[in-house]
Amino acid sequence: MKSLIYIILIFVFANVRAEGLPTTIKISAEKVMKGDTVWMKLQKNESIKSIKEPLNWYSSIDGYLAKGKKLTTCDLSIGKHKITVLANSEETMLIAENEITVEKYTPSPKMIELINWMTGYFSSKNQADTSSDKYHIDVRLRMNRIWSQRTDGFWIYVEQSYATDTAKPYRQRLYHMIEANGKIKDEIYGINDDSLYLYGWQNPAIFDNMTDSDIFLKENCGLDFHYVESENLFEAKTKGCGCKASIPGIAYITSVSKIHKNYLTSWDLGFNSESKIVMGPDSPYIFEKKSNFDCK
Repeated sequence: MKSLIYIILIFVFANVRAEGLPTTIKISAEKVMKGDTVWMKLQKNESIKSIKEPLNWYSSIDGYLAKGKKLTTCDLSIGKHKITVLANSEETMLIAENEITVEKYTPSPKMIELINWMTGYFSSKNQADTSSDKYHIDVRLRMNRIWSQRTDGFWIYVEQSYATDTAKPYRQRLYHMIEANGKIKDEIYGINDDSLYLYGWQNPAIFDNMTDSDIFLKENCGLDFHYVESENLFEAKTKGCGCKASIPGIAYITSVSKIHKNYLTSWDLGFNSESKIVMGPDSPYIFEKKSNFDCK
């Protein structure tokens, strides 16, 4: 239906098209992967003195996209798109065109390595046995991939509990690992009725009937990853002070993680409204990997 509307629009406005294309569309890349962010800009030539709003952007596959002199999107469908802009100039209806190809997402070797390193069964027992920091408690962390057939990145179920009571985890999350424009980030989701998914790390099929209404995005709590070649590790951290907490006296939380092949570190700190640290250990948790869940 969207493609049909696109064809009708181009046909209707073809008779008012100037000789040749009066402007060009500059696109950030001719070929991208699904999920990549694409920037597009309409460039005027000397024959067009001004362009009045609105500019209407269309795709031959997705139909109407947006309004404006610039377009930023990460939602283009897979395929070869003809991008068209319709707008009013002082003289006539303006039509500009360009093309972009969106290919199926293919994870990079570094992405697959990161997923392999961060999934598995981890324990902080050795640190807890030797540390004098009251926050360094024996914690068990299990992370396993779910929804392996999805093509929008990697989804990981996270379950974290005290070693003394693994039947009552204090944290259950979904991590959505996304790779776009050569960068890796992690969107973090909370789970409604999370008790229904207890021990989900050992039974990923339990998530097959989960819907979007069963989870909620933890705004501003996501992590941006980068690979540190000199140390052979992945480092990730939150940005700014937007990750809010539902803990009395805590205005926001920051998080820093380092993912190694056989262990990971995690350092969460809570800040008050004056940006002073009021919760968290003096140094990161150290989780040693006890067993691995392969990324298939």
